[in-house]
Amino acid sequence: MPKEITFNQIVHLNAVLEEKDLPYHIDYVDGQVAGIEGYSSCACSGKENLVKDEITQFFKKEGMNVNFSSDGYTFTTTKGTI
Repeated sequence: MPKEITFNQIVHLNAVLEEKDLPYHIDYVDGQVAGIEGYSSCACSGKENLVKDEITQFFKKEGMNVNFSSDGYTFTTTKGTI
C-alpha cells in the first residue's frame, strides 16, 4: 500500500545528501512521487547507487520501503514491514 511522502521528509533527505557530499537534489512532486535530480552528469557519475542507498536507508528509518522507477529518476514509497 502506498505511503505518502511529505515535503518535510524531502527537506531532511536533501540535508542528508548534502552532508554526505552526494551531488543530488530530491524534488517533491506530490505525496506519491519524488524526483531525483543530479547536479551534473560529471559530478554524479558513479554515485547513482550511493544516492539510492541513502534514499532507501532514510525512508527505512521512517518505516517506509522505496520503489525506484525503471529510469531511476523518480521513486514512490510503501509502508514498511516491521
